[in-house]
Amino acid sequence: MADPRKMLPLRFVGLNTDTSPDVLEPTDLTAMTNLYSREGITRVGGKEAVWGATLFPPLWLLNSTERASGDSAWIYMADTGFGVVVGGTHNDITPGGGVNPTNQDNPFTGGELNGVPVWNQPNDVPYFWDGVVANPAAPIPGWPVNQLAGFMRPYKFHLVAGLIDPGVGQFDPDLVVWSDRAAPGNLPNEWVPSPTNEAGSVSIGATDGLVVDAAHLRGSLYIYKSTSTFRLTYVGGAQVMRSELVFPESGIMSRNCVAAMSTFHCVLTDNDVVVHDGQNLRSIANDRIRRDIFSRIDPDNFLNSFVVANSNENEFWICIPEVGAKYPSLAYVWNAPDDAWGIRELTELPPDIAIGRVIVQPPDTTWDGQVGDWDSQTNDWDSSGVVVGRYDLLSAGESTSELFLLEQAQLDDGNAVQAVFQRVTLDLGEPERVKFLRAVWLSADGVSGDELRVRVAAQFQPQDPIVWGDYLTYTIKSGQRKVDTAAMGRYLSVEVSSIDPGQRWRVPEVTLEVERQAGLY
Repeated sequence: MADPRKMLPLRFVGLNTDTSPDVLEPTDLTAMTNLYSREGITRVGGKEAVWGATLFPPLWLLNSTERASGDSAWIYMADTGFGVVVGGTHNDITPGGGVNPTNQDNPFTGGELNGVPVWNQPNDVPYFWDGVVANPAAPIPGWPVNQLAGFMRPYKFHLVAGLIDPGVGQFDPDLVVWSDRAAPGNLPNEWVPSPTNEAGSVSIGATDGLVVDAAHLRGSLYIYKSTSTFRLTYVGGAQVMRSELVFPESGIMSRNCVAAMSTFHCVLTDNDVVVHDGQNLRSIANDRIRRDIFSRIDPDNFLNSFVVANSNENEFWICIPEVGAKYPSLAYVWNAPDDAWGIRELTELPPDIAIGRVIVQPPDTTWDGQVGDWDSQTNDWDSSGVVVGRYDLLSAGESTSELFLLEQAQLDDGNAVQAVFQRVTLDLGEPERVKFLRAVWLSADGVSGDELRVRVAAQFQPQDPIVWGDYLTYTIKSGQRKVDTAAMGRYLSVEVSSIDPGQRWRVPEVTLEVERQAGLY
């Protein structure tokens, strides 16, 4: 007689909320919170405030270099001024005459040209900083008087700007302009075209919508309109730049909603999340999490969404404000190698997250350096707790005038990170047969002695309510291999979650021990 028991290993690969659970692949998760898809399901890192209070509530971040020391310099832009933090010290680099307040959502764009940081917002002139902490930011040279731009990005030897108001109080929805060629180590000095320079412009009016932003890829600058995408390529000579329509039906939601990694872009459009290499474009959200994303975005603040590339993990973070939030409260995290989705809560509600060199003073984790009792400690003994000097994610805490280092801490600014994943309504290939879920076997990595919670449920029909059983405890690296369960039905469900406070953990595989019930259909 055949053994009615089956061991069913499940290597979960990511989130799918848009497809009915009973027709999903068994390895697709139906719910996640604060978990990534990284060689299994991995709890997110926390965040910690670094370098004390900022001088202004930061809205946008740009990593550069302090000229004298070569140290990492983080510039932050705000409604009322500009600051730069170098070596943990904040310096005011607001121009002497002050700055114009922003009057649009998600206003700042910019980058580095020849190592010089530049930035722009639509209600003020573009600025640059010379890398000397004693010197304030200054308007970029040669910029036409009274001219404003919706965005500005560096490209090869030029600065490129779009959505131009030449000083008449109205932005041209199709106009893109570029500067003269810059000398090495410098910014360009001219923006007015002449026979002796490379400054110029192009109107990309072949499609509807506004020019919104631009990003570099494979030797070209991709110009994103709200409904389409163009390619601008430096060709030199009298033409200087050649423009061409690339994707006539795929644009961008807002400024900063495109990020680059390796040889492709990831773009949040007005109804999808897509990746492309300049020729081939595909959705990475459709039939997986697209409906979930766009059902959660706040209809009044959707323009504050942004995309950031976490190159350390080959991930893109699609950051959106949920209903009721002004700034992003949730990041949908797409792992490119695995083509899989995770989710991270953004409790600081950042208007921007940027990647760059983050150098902080490591915390004192020696015995004598600790404050409080033994049970309250969350650091690893005799370790820094922070990887210094590498490229990391920095988050702008506008509401608290702080900057937060992401992913290196265990806790979320001192608070526990609540993480959970579910796979519900599994038929295990036999929707007609009743099954008894006898045990859940876990393969889990983490800190020895930390605990996870497991609970299970069963349904006889996919539309039946899911009634979860009691929580069961699984202790990491304790020799425990499973938790014994008891749930019977045609469809089985399992949930794994953290126990407060806990450290980071990873579950590469979950195995269900199932007993098929003879004669029950």
